[in-house]
Amino acid sequence: MSNRFLLAALAGGVVVFLVGGVFYGVLAASFFEANQGSAVGAIKVAPDYVHLVLGQLVLGVYLAIVMDKWAQAGGVATGLKIGAISGLLIGLGYDLTLFGTTNMANLTATLVDPLIAMVQMACAGAAIGAVLGDRK
Repeated sequence: MSNRFLLAALAGGVVVFLVGGVFYGVLAASFFEANQGSAVGAIKVAPDYVHLVLGQLVLGVYLAIVMDKWAQAGGVATGLKIGAISGLLIGLGYDLTLFGTTNMANLTATLVDPLIAMVQMACAGAAIGAVLGDRK
């Protein structure tokens, strides 16, 4: 693993964390609170930041692997596209599975959440692409 790859993965994870904090912690917090399912106590009042950050870093590593190792792609525009598609598909797959198996969220939140994941991962992909550089 190169230093560039590790820096790209770290940049992606940090961006996922920051963009998620803005959306889930500020902009859409009341929306998701109003669109919870019937599961009581499912949302932690104070997040477990250690595991939250680890999860966000895993997403950064995932995108860095896709871009650097599999697609051998770089650049901000390519990263934005790969991140957006990945975020939307991962979000839809995860949220629809949760909706089908739990009472964590209603259908409205289930369909909105992947859009936020798309924005998060698009921003992370752009950051990763910037670190990796254009490969044309």
